[in-house]
Amino acid sequence: MVSSLAGKFTRRGISVLLSALLLSTAAFAQSNNSGAITGHGEHGDTVIIRGTDTGFHREIQVPDGGTYRVRQVPIGSYNVILKHADGTYGTNSQVTISVGSTARVQ
Repeated sequence: MVSSLAGKFTRRGISVLLSALLLSTAAFAQSNNSGAITGHGEHGDTVIIRGTDTGFHREIQVPDGGTYRVRQVPIGSYNVILKHADGTYGTNSQVTISVGSTARVQ
């Protein structure tokens, strides 16, 4: 009886462990389906990123030093617009993100 009971718990424990492992692997793979966008602007400018096929939208302020980097951008095509602190617009660049890549805006 004791060995039968221990066998059930062991099989169940292995099943739970394998399920957790599969779920964490799937979550890890899903989280890596992205890339980054980097470029330069003036401190205080706003970088506007809009996905042309994903609906993704993010706005960030250009930090001191003028170099910005936006991480965890889903794969796809994007318009990157630089809005100056005075409200005027600068460059409008088109970039494509693939898994693990970094698109550099010129």
